[in-house]
Amino acid sequence: MRPVAVIILVIMWQLSELNTFFFKHILDMDTSHPLCIARLLLIALISAPGIRQYYCYVTDTQCKRVGTQCWVYIAVTLTEAIICLKFGAKLFKQTQLINVGILLIVMMVSSIICVYMCAIWAKYKADLQAKAKHDINGSVASDDDNRSQLGDRVKNLKNAPKDVIADNPAAGVVKAYNMRRRGNTSKK
Repeated sequence: MRPVAVIILVIMWQLSELNTFFFKHILDMDTSHPLCIARLLLIALISAPGIRQYYCYVTDTQCKRVGTQCWVYIAVTLTEAIICLKFGAKLFKQTQLINVGILLIVMMVSSIICVYMCAIWAKYKADLQAKAKHDINGSVASDDDNRSQLGDRVKNLKNAPKDVIADNPAAGVVKAYNMRRRGNTSKK
């Protein structure tokens, strides 16, 4: 459900951006025209709570309906798209569909490659982190967590019976600690 919800959000967001471009192009309005600026501010004010409501609907299992601000944003975006199609019908008849198709294929392939490279990078970083962590049993700890765990094991073994210490891999550390504590620095 979540990937579909993200796709719907991206489609509405891109349609809103496309409407902005088409209004400027089809209605021949300058970017600094007060209507363009007012429209962008209105869309920003409508979409902010609408996107929040959509997020709550998608992530919260208790939420059963999308909020009214979200529906207003969808209605405004679709109405703008219909206006662009109506007034730009002559422009859309002149489109070269082969170029649009090639653009969509290139965008799709590049998106897939980008996602694949991100997955490879994440796996590579996870492997590096796994190699950086050493096993506490018999090897030196490389990060603070392993050091604290090893320290906890050493503290637990200080007063343990000798047969428990002999079976534990951290026994060498405990023996060295006890020797230093007694002031005996010679190795036996």
